[in-house]
Amino acid sequence: MVRSVTKNVLSIVILMLIAFPSYSAFAFTINGIIKDADTGESLAGAIIYTHLATTGWTSDDQGRFVMHDVPDDYIMIKLHVHLIGYKDQFVEFTQSDVQSVVEIFLAPSPWKMDNVVVTGTRRDYILKDVPVTTELITSEEFKKTGSLSVDEALDSQIGIEVFDDLSGKGLSLRGVDPKRVLVLIDGNRAVGRIAGSLDLGQFSLGNIKQIEIVKGSGSTLYGSDAIGGVVNIITRNATPEIGYNFYSSYGSYNSYDFQAGVNSGIIGSGLNLIAKYEHTDGFDLDESTEHTNGIEEIDRFNVNGKTSFNIKPGWNIDVTSGFMMENKNWIETETMGGITNFDDDEENFRIDAAVKSRWSLKEKADFSINIHGTFYDHTWEKFGRPRALIDQSHSVDDLFAVSMQYNRMLADKHILTFGGDAVRQSLDSDQLASGKEEVVYSDLYAQYEWRLLDKYMFLPGIRWEHHETYGDHFNPSMNVMWDACSYFNLRGSVSRGFRAPSIKELYFEFDHSAAGVKVSGGGDDLEPEKSWNYSLTGEINYRKKAVHRLTYFRNDLDNLIDYARIDPSELNNPSDTLIYFRGIYRYDNVLKAKTQGIEWETEINLYDDIDLSFSYTFMTAKDLGDDPTDEETDLVNRPEHIFKFYATYAINAFDTRLNLWGNWQDQKLWEAATGGPGSADSYAPSRFVLNAGVDKKVYENLSALVKVFNVTDETDAEYAYWPQRSFSVSLRYNF
Repeated sequence: MVRSVTKNVLSIVILMLIAFPSYSAFAFTINGIIKDADTGESLAGAIIYTHLATTGWTSDDQGRFVMHDVPDDYIMIKLHVHLIGYKDQFVEFTQSDVQSVVEIFLAPSPWKMDNVVVTGTRRDYILKDVPVTTELITSEEFKKTGSLSVDEALDSQIGIEVFDDLSGKGLSLRGVDPKRVLVLIDGNRAVGRIAGSLDLGQFSLGNIKQIEIVKGSGSTLYGSDAIGGVVNIITRNATPEIGYNFYSSYGSYNSYDFQAGVNSGIIGSGLNLIAKYEHTDGFDLDESTEHTNGIEEIDRFNVNGKTSFNIKPGWNIDVTSGFMMENKNWIETETMGGITNFDDDEENFRIDAAVKSRWSLKEKADFSINIHGTFYDHTWEKFGRPRALIDQSHSVDDLFAVSMQYNRMLADKHILTFGGDAVRQSLDSDQLASGKEEVVYSDLYAQYEWRLLDKYMFLPGIRWEHHETYGDHFNPSMNVMWDACSYFNLRGSVSRGFRAPSIKELYFEFDHSAAGVKVSGGGDDLEPEKSWNYSLTGEINYRKKAVHRLTYFRNDLDNLIDYARIDPSELNNPSDTLIYFRGIYRYDNVLKAKTQGIEWETEINLYDDIDLSFSYTFMTAKDLGDDPTDEETDLVNRPEHIFKFYATYAINAFDTRLNLWGNWQDQKLWEAATGGPGSADSYAPSRFVLNAGVDKKVYENLSALVKVFNVTDETDAEYAYWPQRSFSVSLRYNF
């Protein structure tokens, strides 16, 4: 009887297995792609975990992942997606939800310490772990303040002062002036300096992913011009997905701009293209005079593109290009036996192109080669009234560079970075005696990373640079980082800086008789500038809620080049002093300088919807002269105290964000941009500027932003504190 029952049960089980096969006998495949929730950009390196396996999957360069052999008996699939710099995403779906590709969108993390930076070491590093102190401005911060250009984005950062000079919008880092700060676009040198300064207002934020700032000498990794630091403007990667965006703004002084962008796939690769046009009538703070005492009229057009090709796994090629064209107009007044007004016109044209190819060589090495070329055309003309050409200058600045870099993990916690550059830069100008001059230089650099006991990071580096005029120079550096615990670290840096004289400083003959001034190059008498830079930073990083950073810095600068006034007794023709009533100058190594101080900054995520940021800089900046017996004097346009703040409050129930930001700076020794050396004879008073904005989501992908600048309407025409209270209204659309 038992045997019969057992036989019947076994038969039933066999029949059930035949009629209803187990789901576990079969498997299927899940194809997925990870994307940025804000931009739609594909995200590489995301880790995908699931309850189905003990190991995870990683998204490739296209953001894609493939899960093979998923058991068919799991009706509900649960995924956990993790990527540094983004919020973790938990996704659940059923087999019936699985179509061709599962799309998973990650929201950017508000904690920027988890973002990846590259400038300080020329390798990818998480910001909180990078051994070289690095400041980061993310695209999210651009949106909060409604910044439209690089100078606006930098203006709120600690240790950075943005001001108006002959170029437009220049900046200084820790008291080191613009000609000694290197500006990069995706690691490539930007050209187009006027009087040594690069106009940051020319660079649109439309396709910018983030801006990285390294203060102190960057000469070991980046060579000449980086004595004061490096500003690296990094563009967004192109992706194969299709997306569109549009931005428009209108504000005071008939200021408006239009921006449109598209991201699209081409032959399995990505293309990102952004175009922008902007205009302002400018303004005049003192209407009792005819000349422009404020901002000139500006028309500017930018186009930027980036194409990314993934040739095969481990081999990527990026092609970037840029185009800028602008026109500036203002009225200038000169006093030559009476008051004479002139119309000044300035036209600038820039075109850039770069190709970068990177190979991942196995798991522990990678190699990259970059070819970059840029061309900058500058024309300035002065017209009398009735309109007749009185004075002019024209120059063409171009640069061609080839760079290579190799990174190799020699052993666990030991990494070698080795690279080199070859650069040719030329200047074709009617202000050169020969008409055209060029300089050629090359370099090799090496950097060694060694992590000891998981708490100490040593980063020594050295650069050999060969300049055709000044021979060989070696620039060493040492960076040390101590991870005391999970929330506190110390970073220290000592570096040697080197800056070769520019072509203009060597050969320029700026004969501006209409303005009563003449400037000559120093020629072979000039020597390179040199510096020693020191910094020590303590940082507390508390549970993704706050970061506090305190830095001591010092820059010792020697052989600094500036134009010095020539004594009339040294002139071949003393009567020239009547023509050039503002002086005749020549570039020379005229001074030593020292800047030192402390920087304190705090960023707090008070609640999920409230972010606060404060910073304070105390700095002494001294001109030490060119003789040990000279008395120390203040460097011009360097305030001793600067306080900056930023606050944002998100009202999620109404899809609205309130923003408040501003700064206060102490008095400073004043020298007007057109005054020339030695013209500083007064102190500009302290200044407070407060700005406010409201960002409101109007409908799905459409948002509006209203901003009020200089809420207190504090202005000072004499010391060029501008603008007056002004406003702008913007619309932003992303699809």
